[in-house]
Amino acid sequence: MAVYSLTTYINDTPNPIEMLRANVAWTTADAEICLSAQALQDFALGRPLKTGESCYGCRGAFWVHKTVGLAPGETYTFSIVMDCGYDHARLAKCRQYVAQGDFGGLRQDIEKGRARLREIVRQADGVQESADPIACAHHYLNTLYNVMRGGTFENGYAFDLEDFARFARIRNRPFCGRQAFWERIKECETIQQAREKAAGDRDAMRLMMEYLPLSFSRRHGDPSRPWNRFSIRLKDEDGKKISRYEGNWRDIFQNWEALGLSFPGYYENMVAKFVNASTVDGFNPYRITSEGIDWERPQPDNPFSGIGYWGDHQIIYLLRLLNGLKAHFPDRLDEMLGLEIFSYADVPYRIKPFEQIVENSKDTIVYCADLDRQIEERCARMGTDGRLVLKDGAVYTVTLAEKLMVPMLAKVCNLMKNGGIWMNTQRPEWNDANNAIVGIGLSMVTVYHLYAYLDFVQALFEKHTGSVPVSVEVARWMRETARILRDSAGQAEPFELLRQLGEAFSAYRTQVYEGGMSGKTEVCFSELKQIAESCRAYAESTIQANGGDLYATYNLLKKDFSVEPMRPMLEGQAAAIGARILPGPQVERLLDNMDALYIPAARAHALYPVKTTTPFVQRNVLGEDIPEVPGVTVRDETGALHFAADIVSDGALQEALAKAECGPALCRTLRREFERVFRHGSFTGRSQVMYRFEGIGCVYWHQNAKLALAVLESVAKTRQEGKDARGLYQKYRALTSGFICHKSSEECGAIPIEPYSHTSYNGNSEQPGMTGQVKESVLMRRMELGFFVEQGTIRFDPWFLSRAELGTGGVALTICGCPIRLLAGDDCSLEAEWSDGRTTQQNGLCFPCEWSREIFARSGKVRQVRVNFKPCL
Repeated sequence: MAVYSLTTYINDTPNPIEMLRANVAWTTADAEICLSAQALQDFALGRPLKTGESCYGCRGAFWVHKTVGLAPGETYTFSIVMDCGYDHARLAKCRQYVAQGDFGGLRQDIEKGRARLREIVRQADGVQESADPIACAHHYLNTLYNVMRGGTFENGYAFDLEDFARFARIRNRPFCGRQAFWERIKECETIQQAREKAAGDRDAMRLMMEYLPLSFSRRHGDPSRPWNRFSIRLKDEDGKKISRYEGNWRDIFQNWEALGLSFPGYYENMVAKFVNASTVDGFNPYRITSEGIDWERPQPDNPFSGIGYWGDHQIIYLLRLLNGLKAHFPDRLDEMLGLEIFSYADVPYRIKPFEQIVENSKDTIVYCADLDRQIEERCARMGTDGRLVLKDGAVYTVTLAEKLMVPMLAKVCNLMKNGGIWMNTQRPEWNDANNAIVGIGLSMVTVYHLYAYLDFVQALFEKHTGSVPVSVEVARWMRETARILRDSAGQAEPFELLRQLGEAFSAYRTQVYEGGMSGKTEVCFSELKQIAESCRAYAESTIQANGGDLYATYNLLKKDFSVEPMRPMLEGQAAAIGARILPGPQVERLLDNMDALYIPAARAHALYPVKTTTPFVQRNVLGEDIPEVPGVTVRDETGALHFAADIVSDGALQEALAKAECGPALCRTLRREFERVFRHGSFTGRSQVMYRFEGIGCVYWHQNAKLALAVLESVAKTRQEGKDARGLYQKYRALTSGFICHKSSEECGAIPIEPYSHTSYNGNSEQPGMTGQVKESVLMRRMELGFFVEQGTIRFDPWFLSRAELGTGGVALTICGCPIRLLAGDDCSLEAEWSDGRTTQQNGLCFPCEWSREIFARSGKVRQVRVNFKPCL
């Protein structure tokens, strides 16, 4: 057994501080132990190993060294156990256990843990069997990492009254005094029953809709970032298991989309959690937790810190959750639309007026320290609902219809005609490798997503007659936006139209920042539909202006308010296809035009065309007509002139010019030359200068998966329209054939069944496991096996399932935990075994509504479904 400890806390004070905890490592093998990191090299070179020696002042290691002879088929098994934070009492107990040498309990615990982990994955439909074991193993890991990121519902739809009461006490302590409500729900066994009992009580329904009893969630985002400091708690102070989750906005909702396929009864809760965390100005804070929301606070001395709204993925994530809810429970979304149970997050940021945004589009958010303190005081009094917008001391609630309109309007009012949505809230889009375009970037990616979102809400509103309550200020903003779009009739200059829209948005913000929401007014659904239709036409015209061989991803807004195209990017193509604005043949042509992004060695697409950086010796060379200025420029032995090594930014240049007392004309000349040499005005982020982490020559697998999923969804749409999708489907197969899971270990430099973040310029696959790719892969896997959910029913389409995967034994999988077996035959039929012993059959491959309803509810009434079909491919 090895013990690893510091002798003192690392500090630079004159006071002694004892270190009274240690880390341990031990093995069940009867073997020698090496603690030096040098041992691996010694072993490889055949040198004698230094076993049994302590190491001081060096990085620790734990190498097990033993010679074992094995006959054919024979195995030798041992375990290495590592743990941390042992005090002396716990250490003594562990040493005694290891010394006794009876490790049967350890082996049982390992098997128990393995079985429980498999059960967690199985509940999320991650366990499958087919003739393609690699595909099944890859799906298992994708599902595992998806639930590790976003959590899972280990108890299904079971309602835990005590856990909900704990949640309610954290959120709103005054609410907990409503004894009549607790009496109504105390006998509820499922979350559906509890939601029904809460109906009619706004606060009860709001809290019930936000209650998501997730567990097992482990981590979100890069932990090195200051905004990703999460507390992973699985048990309470008494050691009892609790439901809890934390995640940054742009990660956690995407994982919930895939989780919703297995637990669709929680889609409405996910939608409620999403919209309730958005603000009156149409954006969202950075972190979502089971306890509410959180935001960043300024850290001036931290170079990785910065405040701002996270608007990225806001529209597309909400749309995909809405689509999931509508597909499984088409009537429920209609029922929710007029319910006044949704809230606004009260984040202590204020977006500056439009004219100030124009003056400096990279500094647009004001952090309000006083408001932050007031919010925390409210939380101390009432619970974390104090972080929501209040009116007369209670949470201000609005309809879902209003909540769907506000982020849409925020995007439209930042949309520059023919250019894209102005990214002016100090936070990047999904790809933070391009974060430098904040303030100067116009996102076409968000325009594509916005178009699809507007198409959805327009159809949603069109189904309804009558009216719905909307906050007065929102209604005024909405109508002013519609008037501007109507009056412009396509004639206004792009920036003039953006100015009008921006000032309308700015006027709305001023009203709600200073006076809050004054009340409600009735708005007809027909008017909501017309406004969505106008906004959709505005977005569509901008999309048409950005099409071509490839679709624009981002454009740049220049200082004279003209638009400069950026380089082509994979993200734009994936978003354009995913928004379903292109018919199948056009999708095929677009894929054929993506050669500039394709890397043959990786058999995949890079994020951008590969353009290597200028070698150091060729950088920082000034023009021959530039004068030499001491302290600003230096001349080398060859006579070439360079900026001094300390002139690393325009700000540093201006300081040096001031010290050198240069005149205005010379200052302008040198600043123009600095921009010509370094092009800081066109700097888009680390994607231009780094060869890893979504940089130069990187294959970012998440974005490749987004592209593949978009193409597969286009295949499904093409087939639904009764058109030939074979060519497009072959394109999809070609895209996925380059994924790591289809490569050898030598080819990808990694373990192929693991999902990886990216493959770098050097060909190494890096950052395994916790990548957003897993969500897209889970969605694709369901479609690859031929399963779709539409209008509340499950439909199987054998056209998507390959004969190779089917094999001779068929395919076994689960949907919402219900076992499904796919078997090749001469007819197309379904056979269900029920828990009461019945067996029912159905011709065709569309599950009856009754079957689908019970499967979605995870009721256990449908014990198994056999799908007999004629293979197509």
